[in-house]
Amino acid sequence: SDLSEIHYKILKKISKTNKSKIINCGYNRGISVKEVVDEFKKQSKKKIKINLQKRRPGDMEIIIAKNKNLKKFIKWKPKYNDLSTIVRSCIRWEKSISN
Repeated sequence: SDLSEIHYKILKKISKTNKSKIINCGYNRGISVKEVVDEFKKQSKKKIKINLQKRRPGDMEIIIAKNKNLKKFIKWKPKYNDLSTIVRSCIRWEKSISN
């Protein structure tokens, strides 16, 4: 929901100013794929088969979306900036649309 709020606020602002802008959307810190998978495993209480592969040529080792310009552009603060809350929200949303 943080991401949808960001999109909404940015679209609202650029429709007023008639100027677009390239802005990173993120939490200003990195979360590994393994951390996300582990959190989904923990919260869903399901076994998840993991197929580890070598990094592909060109894949970045670390990438972090800096959100300084985003916060300045729309005066935004994340509501859900811890992985546990984000995953719980995702699982709840997925369950709501699958019923």
